[in-house]
Amino acid sequence: MKRTGKKKRGISAQLIHIIIFGILIAGVFTYLLQYTVSVKKVKDDIGKRASATALELISALKEYPAHDWFFSYWYENADRLDVEYDIGDGNYVATDKKERLIRERYPDLLTHELSSEEVRALPEEDQKLIAEVAYSRLLTRVNEIKRNLACDYLSLSVVGTDASDHPYETQCFLMSGADPGAVRGTNYGEVYTLGVTTSVAQGNTAECMRAAVKAASEEQPDSRKVSGEGLAGSGNYVDYYECVSVFGDKACLAGATYNVKYLFSEIRIDALKSSLLATVCQLVLLVIVMRWMNLFMIKPLERVLGSIRGYSETRDSAAVEREMSAVLSGRNAIAVRENEVGQLVEDFTTLTKEIDTYVEEIRTVTSQKERYRTELSIAAQIQEQVLPKDFPGDSGKNKFTLYASMTPAREVGGDFYDFFFIDEDHLALVIGDVSDKGVPAALFMMSAKTMISNMARMEESPAQILYHVNERLCENNEAGYFVTIWFALIDLTTGDGVAVNAGHEYPAVCRAGGSYELIHDKHSMAVGTLPGIKFREHAFHMDPGDQLFVYTDGVPEAINKENEQFGTDRMLDVLNRNRDVAPEVLLVQMKEEIDAFAGDVPQFDDTTMLCFHYKGAE
Repeated sequence: MKRTGKKKRGISAQLIHIIIFGILIAGVFTYLLQYTVSVKKVKDDIGKRASATALELISALKEYPAHDWFFSYWYENADRLDVEYDIGDGNYVATDKKERLIRERYPDLLTHELSSEEVRALPEEDQKLIAEVAYSRLLTRVNEIKRNLACDYLSLSVVGTDASDHPYETQCFLMSGADPGAVRGTNYGEVYTLGVTTSVAQGNTAECMRAAVKAASEEQPDSRKVSGEGLAGSGNYVDYYECVSVFGDKACLAGATYNVKYLFSEIRIDALKSSLLATVCQLVLLVIVMRWMNLFMIKPLERVLGSIRGYSETRDSAAVEREMSAVLSGRNAIAVRENEVGQLVEDFTTLTKEIDTYVEEIRTVTSQKERYRTELSIAAQIQEQVLPKDFPGDSGKNKFTLYASMTPAREVGGDFYDFFFIDEDHLALVIGDVSDKGVPAALFMMSAKTMISNMARMEESPAQILYHVNERLCENNEAGYFVTIWFALIDLTTGDGVAVNAGHEYPAVCRAGGSYELIHDKHSMAVGTLPGIKFREHAFHMDPGDQLFVYTDGVPEAINKENEQFGTDRMLDVLNRNRDVAPEVLLVQMKEEIDAFAGDVPQFDDTTMLCFHYKGAE
């Protein structure tokens, strides 16, 4: 009885702790919900203010009819323009001098009324003067807008659109508003000068810029006000963008930035007060709930726990059944039968009778798992034996070296490579990647490899070979597997070759004395996708000393703990640092670089590589 009393107090205390913890969790969620709603309202208000700021800036810029020409000219000639920054209070020394010079040459010309065509008609020297004067005047206006509308950062920048080679990767600043005494320069934290180019921050900033340009082109001004939040290294800043104009493959964007740190601090305090009040009310309800739980749950549960403890010591299922019947016949028995404790009594009684059956089933499952591991090991050995390991060297009249490797992501992989002689002078090179991993993919891989090898001795064209292989693989392909293949036939006497790229990675070629480069050959569809596919061939030539490197997507798509991919740029860097070594050494170096990059992160794709070094015929 003494032992039972101790357990009773322990159970009650645990339940109280759980409920209190639940109340605290509810308070945290209440705080988060209130905070989130308040933050959204603040962001909406700031978004409206930012939109008004950006529109004010755009309105000031468009007071100049030639504003599109100015944007383009400032961007293209940033390094040769001599402009004045922060010249408020009428202190236009150099600018006034330039403006007087323009009036002397053109008495009737008004700088702020010129159109783009009129400016282009002037001599280059006068265009430069007008661009410098307009820049200084407009920058003063930008500074005023920034101060009047309490904007933390106001800028005008140029970005490459989707029509450019590198869309939204960098932005070139044309104008940056500044407060009196601000430091202008090129470093982070300073007010940028004309021509400073920076990388677009991580996050959704690039998408925000793209949305602003798209909205402007579709004439949807209400959808341009898109914010880029939580910029890396930028504290609690929020950016807003409006597209001013598009010229060529560039777009000019007006950007407004606001620091919401202090607003968020006030929101946190208000949300915390509300959450604390709600938590106190919930604690009051705890007393009522605990009284009910003690009567209908805690006391009956203590007897159930005692029975469970006894069963763990005796393994007597008959004694458990008698004790559980007694629990359901005591005080409050009717209420106990209607709640989860009554269900627990019935389930535990049944459970004790089934334990012996479960134990036997566990033994059976354990045996089956062990057999499955053995079968996987055998399958991996078979796959390893299927892939050729006897790499030819400098033998015979045709000189070349060749090496390949395959590292599966699981016990059994879906990648494969192959090489074989069609005749004395013609060598076939194959590398492929099945669309799945595991034993079924490995079987599909071996079928494809065997078919290619057999068909290569019946057909002369790589395209015809893959055509017949595709037809065979499409038959009864209920699992929907397909395989990307790079397949080439090389005449070792001349170095001439023909290749088919069926949805595979681009090969890399190193010409003698040169560097590795990707060959962007024309892709055909993957093998096994649809019957009747016609595969496209392309011819290539290799001179003595050239090297060919082909691989599966497990090489460039290897990831590290930051979820960053290894990429083709790193791959080419490793290839070029080891371009003078033997193919076997090159593949070892590449695998070591990939492993060092990935660290302990498990890879989800097989890593397969093949390197061919052509040395020519005697």
